[in-house]
Amino acid sequence: MQRTAMRRRTAQKRELAKASTLRARSRKQASKDRKRAPHKKVYLLQHPMCEARIEGVCTGRSQHVHEPWLRSAGGPTDEPLNYKALCFRCHAWAHTHPEQARGLGLLVRAADGARWLAARRAAA
Repeated sequence: MQRTAMRRRTAQKRELAKASTLRARSRKQASKDRKRAPHKKVYLLQHPMCEARIEGVCTGRSQHVHEPWLRSAGGPTDEPLNYKALCFRCHAWAHTHPEQARGLGLLVRAADGARWLAARRAAA
């Protein structure tokens, strides 16, 4: 029995990505990120060590600026009081273990965000 070569009926992912007009981020969000980037760099320079220091996870040197009151939960994007300098592993741990991270103050619930930020402002 003779067989013909199989032909792809759908486009490959690479071809779809090149042909797509969708952006990974909107222009508005990209603009906000560009404005916020220098502030985050300064924050990392001021806080060279990880602020979480989770035992058995932490690598010590801060690499990421984490926002405890997440943007997806309505948190401010340009408020330095909403920043924490974390190492890569502590940052990943905070997002994969949300209940424990809330106990350590690394994450804040959306309903508590405004009160939490007001308390940080009062303490500063």
